[in-house]
Amino acid sequence: WKEKQNADEKASLEKLRAIMPKKMPADSQPKEFDQEAVKIDASAKAAQFRSSMIKFTKLLWTIDTEASLEKLMEVPEAREAFHNFLEKTYEHTQLDFWLESRNFDGDNDAASKLCEKYLGMSASEAATMGSAAVEAKAAEFYQVLANDSFPKFIKSKYIDPVVETMLGDDSRMDGSKGLVWEKYKVPADMEGFVFSFVAVAETFPACIVISDMSIPGNPMFFINQEFSKITGYSKKDAQGRNCRFLQGPKTEPASVAVIQDTL
Repeated sequence: WKEKQNADEKASLEKLRAIMPKKMPADSQPKEFDQEAVKIDASAKAAQFRSSMIKFTKLLWTIDTEASLEKLMEVPEAREAFHNFLEKTYEHTQLDFWLESRNFDGDNDAASKLCEKYLGMSASEAATMGSAAVEAKAAEFYQVLANDSFPKFIKSKYIDPVVETMLGDDSRMDGSKGLVWEKYKVPADMEGFVFSFVAVAETFPACIVISDMSIPGNPMFFINQEFSKITGYSKKDAQGRNCRFLQGPKTEPASVAVIQDTL
């Protein structure tokens, strides 16, 4: 890279080197960490928890949009908000079609009326649409709604009241405390963030662990249910230990090396 530097770049680099300190005085850093620096009051923790929960909840919904949309459409407030959002682009009829198609239960007459109502078909045209054809059309609409419209909805202002309603009050932060290693004390200024994350991560369908790099041995202070399911180790057995306890004589060194390099 030195060969690629022009004269101005070389001169600037030399100036930078000249003004950078060559030594760091030992007393420039406090000998002990000031715990007062991380103290925050209960209201600030609650605000951090709620703000993080909203972000993590939205993120969770975007990971599996098809399952999330179906679940959310069981909530009246969410269904109404999504419908209002879709009205802007006149896509609400697709949602209405899909919702109503789940109720006709193979009734061909009901299927025909649904096509007249939402697809603009005449009575004779709709009569040719049996329940199987309507189910296929509903599935087509659902794919568009789940993979295109729903992610946009999550990023919009329409989703915020829905998340607020579903989260309820802030009391869940206390419930999340039981998910972490009992001997680990979460830094006060990180409680809201950590407890909101573990609340969402606990039931996430992929292995998630959290460790504190500042603790000797780098123990895991949180593992989720999926980690326990995959490894066979409960929270009590795994939390407080380094993840390397899972290694054995048959562990592939190359795989371990990839993880180490990534970290």
